[in-house]
Amino acid sequence: MKLYVLPLADTGWGAAEHALLSRVSARRQEKIKKLRAASDKKLSLYAALTARMALSLALDIPADSLSFDTGAHGRPTLCGAPEIGFSISHTKNFVLCAVSESGPVGADAEYRKKAPAAVMRRAFCEDEIRYVNTPAFSDERFFEIWTKKEAYTKYLGTGLAAKLTDINTLAPALAPHFYTFSCENCICAVYAEHAPSGAPCFLTAEKIRGFFTLPAAASNI
Repeated sequence: MKLYVLPLADTGWGAAEHALLSRVSARRQEKIKKLRAASDKKLSLYAALTARMALSLALDIPADSLSFDTGAHGRPTLCGAPEIGFSISHTKNFVLCAVSESGPVGADAEYRKKAPAAVMRRAFCEDEIRYVNTPAFSDERFFEIWTKKEAYTKYLGTGLAAKLTDINTLAPALAPHFYTFSCENCICAVYAEHAPSGAPCFLTAEKIRGFFTLPAAASNI
């Protein structure tokens, strides 16, 4: 499994971003056009581009050769390569992408901020609540659990439609399969059967722009 992170220091939308729109699907283009803030448009665009680049590198094929479908709960899947799993998450000016060559994977990133403690009763199990509250409530531990919860439900393919209080991310059966780290003031979690093969690969907007020199391909991401 390989992880890619993309911090976006420049959140403006310019000619380069407009040109890159042709590298993502019509569906993604429409989604981006509906967003009002330039920072949101750029984040959505570069999240899709990061995934396409990561998968192209994993399969050693041109990005325009990738073909996608939509699985249960709207999760994009890669056609012709069922063993390849991928997951994208983006938060404030930051993109996380995980690519697994041996099955599904789930990834989530959350920007550090004041945690919504009231959410715990609706989303955390008792073990997780105790962990967050011991010895006192911790924003850091809240988002550690929250990102793990999101990553695991993405791995399952259910998303947050699952009954979250039934999932204990601290349970011995699940805990060893999480990989967590902090980056660019974000808390990140990844769930997969196998650990990452190395440290996350840092990307830049310039690297991604340089990568996409091939004709655009239709996709669902």
